[in-house]
Amino acid sequence: MHRKRFFINTIMIAGLVLIAQVKLFSEATIIRPDESSGSLDSRWAWSLERIGEYDGCWIGYGSEQLMDDNSWIGSSSDRWGNRPTLRMQIDGIEDSDEVRDWDSVEDAARQALGQWEDEDYPSEQVLKEIAVLFYFSNWSDSDSEIQDIQISNTNRYVDLKGKPLIWMGQVEQDESVSFLEKLYNQCHFVQIREDLVTVVGIHTLEPQVSHFLRDVIQNDESDDVRGNGVFWLGQKASADNLNFLVALAERDRSADVREKAVFSISLMPFEAATDALIKLAREARYGEVQEKAIFWLSQRASEKSVSALEEVVYDQSTAEIKEQAVFALSQFSNDQGIPPLIRIAKTHPSGDIRQKAIFWLGQSDDPKALEAIIAIAKGDDIPLP
Repeated sequence: MHRKRFFINTIMIAGLVLIAQVKLFSEATIIRPDESSGSLDSRWAWSLERIGEYDGCWIGYGSEQLMDDNSWIGSSSDRWGNRPTLRMQIDGIEDSDEVRDWDSVEDAARQALGQWEDEDYPSEQVLKEIAVLFYFSNWSDSDSEIQDIQISNTNRYVDLKGKPLIWMGQVEQDESVSFLEKLYNQCHFVQIREDLVTVVGIHTLEPQVSHFLRDVIQNDESDDVRGNGVFWLGQKASADNLNFLVALAERDRSADVREKAVFSISLMPFEAATDALIKLAREARYGEVQEKAIFWLSQRASEKSVSALEEVVYDQSTAEIKEQAVFALSQFSNDQGIPPLIRIAKTHPSGDIRQKAIFWLGQSDDPKALEAIIAIAKGDDIPLP
């Protein structure tokens, strides 16, 4: 009860600080096309015609995305509201007695209390406004490339670097994804293409987003861009995407993309992903894929993962893979890996592998691990767990 009262008081204090600071905000230069004048494409064309009037200019729009209620995209450095949120700049809030964005106050209070994952404030999916901002440093008919991209929740501070913002208003997700795909196909800068993959990836529109990401990965693109596509595909948990990522891990031409595919598989929160990691740990043709699969299995606390790693230690894998599996067993929480480590330390045919198991048992605080080490040192028989 006292804790909740403190939480509410903290929100009130943060709110008063933010209200006091609102009077200090200076209005940014915001230019607006007529949102009713047409599609996002037409508003974009209208905006491009005007950026030559400025020495550097941003063009941006907003779109609502599902996010955890205790998460955000963008700056976290302005915890107490010393600078305006992007929404305040767009709306021209300069001298107001009310705080228009309660989320910023609540976010600040939650940060102060360290309650991001507190069971009293469980995370849930809510709609939040995301701004996508494109920067042009100069403009000519022969050189119209985007120079920079920023993504941020509109309830966060965004540094516009003193440049004006042409704000195209709100768009739906389907129009946003279609528009971003066109920009991607027109863009020549690798870094901007990589950023555009990220912007598409944060959208939750399916299956359109997954189709775009898979096309990027399969095309003759740089490994940095393809790898970013692999990461975001891991956020789109589905059977089709899992099968696609497994094929990448097994056969892709790039070692970096193969390893990122294994990581993305580990992000998928269903049992089929665990089975895929087990298969890769046992059978992958590339050693680095096996090692990554073994590591990520150790982060999935399940009996199936423990059993699979113990089998890898006893199968026909290389010594390096066996040692990686022994290490992975030592990383399980709740000492799930201790019983198989004891069995390996006592029964494995390789002295080197037994020594590795004994070493990792020695790093554990589990009394059973200490008992096993003492028994092995004395040459005593111990019951196998």
